[in-house]
Amino acid sequence: MLFRPRNEWSTISGEFTNASTIYKSYVIPLSAVGPIATLLGALVFGKVGTMFGPVNASLGAALEGAVAHYVLGLASVYALAIALDVLAPSFGAQSNRVQALKLAAYASTPSWLLAVLLLVPQFGLFVLLGLVYTLWLLALGAPVVMKVPANAPEKATAYRLIAVIVALVLILIFEAVAGVFGT
Repeated sequence: MLFRPRNEWSTISGEFTNASTIYKSYVIPLSAVGPIATLLGALVFGKVGTMFGPVNASLGAALEGAVAHYVLGLASVYALAIALDVLAPSFGAQSNRVQALKLAAYASTPSWLLAVLLLVPQFGLFVLLGLVYTLWLLALGAPVVMKVPANAPEKATAYRLIAVIVALVLILIFEAVAGVFGT
């Protein structure tokens, strides 16, 4: 997914799976990387990494924030999948909740993996690179996984754009909610 995404999206599009398998084998373990790294960083440095730089945090506050980010992160993948699925027919794409979940989950890979940098709070800003790559993967995979007709490039472009906008809005909402519970 990270190094040959065009090929991977074609493969992923054709794979038979279900929501439970995607969550159990992929989303649940990978989305734990950031919260675990945040907790370890708080334990070692007494700070947590944010996009605005490191912030002093007690272990309790870091734990609250980590749990909130983990739970809301799991929910955000599903919320994005629902949005992608509901919007798909407007762009000539196939409405399929499992396909939308595959798109939301596998596009999130770089964000989850780069979240390991939260081990060192000063590297928190670099996690944004994972977000940028996640959004690019989402835009790249949306027409393939959701099966936008090949003879409608304008619909594919519009669906890509809307998918990225929806993802950004959901990220902002879920991060704001998670921020209420901790750092």
